[in-house]
Amino acid sequence: IFPLLCWLIPFAAPAQWTPPPVPDTLIQAVEADIWQPFMEAYRDYDADKIMALHTMDIIRVSEKSGTIDMGQPYIDAFGAALKRWQEEKRVMRIAFSIINTSYGSGLVSQRGYYRISAKEPGDDKIIPRGYSEFNVILRHEAGHWKFMFDSDRRVEITEEEFQATGLVYELTGK
Repeated sequence: IFPLLCWLIPFAAPAQWTPPPVPDTLIQAVEADIWQPFMEAYRDYDADKIMALHTMDIIRVSEKSGTIDMGQPYIDAFGAALKRWQEEKRVMRIAFSIINTSYGSGLVSQRGYYRISAKEPGDDKIIPRGYSEFNVILRHEAGHWKFMFDSDRRVEITEEEFQATGLVYELTGK
């Protein structure tokens, strides 16, 4: 009977459930509240703008360093990095490629890649420096989406793989 059960189980499995599509209005609100201002703040070394995008209880996980940071100390460290890059006269850019969006209970989760590009002193132009995979959870506070959880890890992907998700946020000009 065991071989018969093994043969029948795949046919008895329920059809794969497909989640409902994420509303375009939600995707647009997250882009406006999170991704556009984040890319602008990164480009402009604007620590105050970065801080405003995070909840005060933000949890930040870095798989590379194996660390977890929370709240104001994380936000302050990010601001210090922006200041250091500005003093070093680096031109920094970040772009995002969204793989998946889930939502519910007043939260949004997005998973994707980001690409860091920079023009170091002596470089002729801004060039990609590397890619990471990220996972964020956003909470709606005071009428805006904000980061409440952020984790990332370095990955080896190509620019074609980065672009292939179909939802890429990248600043143009300046």
